[in-house]
Amino acid sequence: MPPIVSRGTPDDTVVGPVGASAWITKAEAAKMLGVDERTIERRARAGKLEAKARPGFPTLYRASQVRDLALGGSVEVRTPYLATIPDSGNGHGLTQRPPVDIAGLVEILQGIRAALVGSAPIGPTGPTDPPTGPTRPILTLSEAVDASGWSRTFLVRAIHEGRLPAVKDRGWKIRRVDLEAL
Repeated sequence: MPPIVSRGTPDDTVVGPVGASAWITKAEAAKMLGVDERTIERRARAGKLEAKARPGFPTLYRASQVRDLALGGSVEVRTPYLATIPDSGNGHGLTQRPPVDIAGLVEILQGIRAALVGSAPIGPTGPTDPPTGPTRPILTLSEAVDASGWSRTFLVRAIHEGRLPAVKDRGWKIRRVDLEAL
């Protein structure tokens, strides 16, 4: 294989043949895999490519891993489970995961299981009729249609003929007692 010239190095020197120690730029890796450069970044974040970040210069990726991905192999860079990184105070630093209290977890799960399997009835246990509460004294035209069972046309005609007193305030407002008297 021909050597890869890394245009991201400070002096544009030959980095070396595509091998175990050669590093290539993001653009070269994307061209080699036939994907977008952002895909290379995502694969590096996912741990499939080892990246070497260099302040002031493009990030380099290990050429052998890119080649293995291009050939269809699955390369995975092993990183610590949750590495201890000094916290910068902004809340984004990773820390060691606290130990898990297995006995407490088992006790919680047993309590949940007992509550689910216990004798608690499932579904309604009492009457399912709608609650009968205080009724509103003033109804809109739509509510009056629902409450009386008469059609909207009938009620509007009764309002216009003067048989049903009503007030027009962003729609017809009808007193319940007048509707019951109709």
